Amino acid sequence: MDTFTPNYRPQVAIFSDPGGLAVSLVEKLLANFCKVSIFSKDGDGWRESIEHIAQKEFIEINENEAQPEYIIFFDLRLEAAESQYEKLASFYIKNPAKTLVVLPFSFNLSDSTRVSKIVRTIEGLGQDFGIIYIGDLIGPRISESDAGSLGRLLTDAIRKKSFPISHQEMTIFPVNISDAAREISKALFSFGPYGASLAIIGKPATGAEIYQRVKSYLPDIEVVYTKGEKRDEATAERKILKDQVPEQALKETIVWLTRFPKVAPSSKRKEGTEKARGI
Repeated sequence: MDTFTPNYRPQVAIFSDPGGLAVSLVEKLLANFCKVSIFSKDGDGWRESIEHIAQKEFIEINENEAQPEYIIFFDLRLEAAESQYEKLASFYIKNPAKTLVVLPFSFNLSDSTRVSKIVRTIEGLGQDFGIIYIGDLIGPRISESDAGSLGRLLTDAIRKKSFPISHQEMTIFPVNISDAAREISKALFSFGPYGASLAIIGKPATGAEIYQRVKSYLPDIEVVYTKGEKRDEATAERKILKDQVPEQALKETIVWLTRFPKVAPSSKRKEGTEKARGI
């Protein structure tokens, strides 16, 4: 006869740097009475990022003995090397579990081939794997590891007093970090079919529309038109469309980035990325 264990907590493994979305997800999982195992090269960064969390006894960092029931792997900047996906596959073989891979919903057209290859890799790993595509994150604690186009545009506005708008019209899908974390948590524990894809995005907006909203908080910024690069969007079986990001969230994001300007500017991309990331 099955016995009930009152102190049982399902274990979730998270492969991610300590970005705003990952930290928010950890908070949501703890609120759902989970135990969280974090795997990251930046263990010290994680310890600093979770310092405010009261339930740290249910968080472990880089503990190789973890045996999770669920796995979440983040690659929001499409910079995870092939070896990292191989590590994920090896970890899954030892610990078969429902696995979600988190990717950006929109990306440069030059990254389309890479995204397609990642999707094929994930599909080849079996029906336990699903993909979640995330729109352009906004909200306090946004960091370089999870900032999309919107985060980099806001960083340019703060640092350079300029707001770059591409001649290749760019659509932005702003979604609040907290909302995205909540939907990922729901998807993780849903009883729907595995192997599916889900997009969590906000109401689409153009760069010009975002500029008008940002200018009310940063009145000195000016539009700078750039050549830019064409964008592509992921194809998801299901979409969750969140409401327009409220002004308060936009204001809080600008305040956060002013205090902690760690997001890479939109006009610069890491050199050597194509060679380093493998896939």
